[in-house]
Amino acid sequence: MKRNLLLSAIAILICISCSKEDLKETHSNEDLEETPTADVTISMRAVDTGTEITLDLWDTQGNTGTPMIETKAEPNFIIRWELAEDSKINKILNIYKKEHSADIFEVQPYRVSHGIWEAKVAPWAANSIEYNIDFEYEDGSIVIIDPIIEIPPKD
Repeated sequence: MKRNLLLSAIAILICISCSKEDLKETHSNEDLEETPTADVTISMRAVDTGTEITLDLWDTQGNTGTPMIETKAEPNFIIRWELAEDSKINKILNIYKKEHSADIFEVQPYRVSHGIWEAKVAPWAANSIEYNIDFEYEDGSIVIIDPIIEIPPKD
């Protein structure tokens, strides 16, 4: 009985050791680094006006609006969109530029974690972009809102 327990303990230690080695081989330090700090964060909360579902938006620059704001960004900025704690939003489904709008993102908006998306503004970006935020409201309905990000001209 003692021998079986000892063999089981050795097998478990070998598995744990292999797992750690596998992780070291498959993940570089770069993979394990945290996401860069956002230069501007846009927070959002869904609001039911009685006739439609819309968004309250506010950013770290002090801009606020319902259903849209104009956030100012500069080339190479990291923009983060995040759900407020009481957002009434199940999840962000997509963030993307409108068809007729210029593309200012070097890295298209992507999901970082539940309720957080990020994008990087391209070094060549100028003008402004109209984009859509598709989200699932707490009742399961899909809502699309279209705020603006503005890139001021270089001095």
